[in-house]
Amino acid sequence: MTLRVRLMILGKQIGRDLIPALAEKERIFAAPEEVSRAINKKQFTPKALAIVEASERIVSEWEKGNGKNQVLGEVQK
Repeated sequence: MTLRVRLMILGKQIGRDLIPALAEKERIFAAPEEVSRAINKKQFTPKALAIVEASERIVSEWEKGNGKNQVLGEVQK
């Protein structure tokens, strides 16, 4: 499942939730366009790869906190 879909399932947005989390937790500062290109695999710079790796960690943490199985179960109903 892509990062964008996982964010949608969690009710999170790139600009409102992910970018501030990247700055706060990972000290990665990026514009919304830069994060979007990285997540959509349109850019492969070292910074873009760091954004994807950090985003994966953050989203996984959010999923654990929200009970991933519960969230996915609700979407599938």
